[in-house]
Amino acid sequence: MLRITVELLPGGRESGKGVIATADIARVRNGALADYAVVLDDAVLGEVGERTIVRGYPRWPGSVWDLVARGLAAVLNQSREALPPRPAQPKVTCA
Repeated sequence: MLRITVELLPGGRESGKGVIATADIARVRNGALADYAVVLDDAVLGEVGERTIVRGYPRWPGSVWDLVARGLAAVLNQSREALPPRPAQPKVTCA
């Protein structure tokens, strides 16, 4: 299992640090295309969203941060493994 923590370090000192949120990512099916369960927990809100499955993730495509990003996107986007659409960009015209 992989646990990601988001911590607040007031003034940059560890003496007053506090955990803001955690995400747990666990492999639930082995293979070249493995499945991972993701749970996101907020210190104030409790569990955010539902336990979500990232399906068919290639086991060794690159950095573990890709798996983290896909897992968080899936949980925050209600089990749809896609990032939300970007806001519309204003048109820039040159005169």
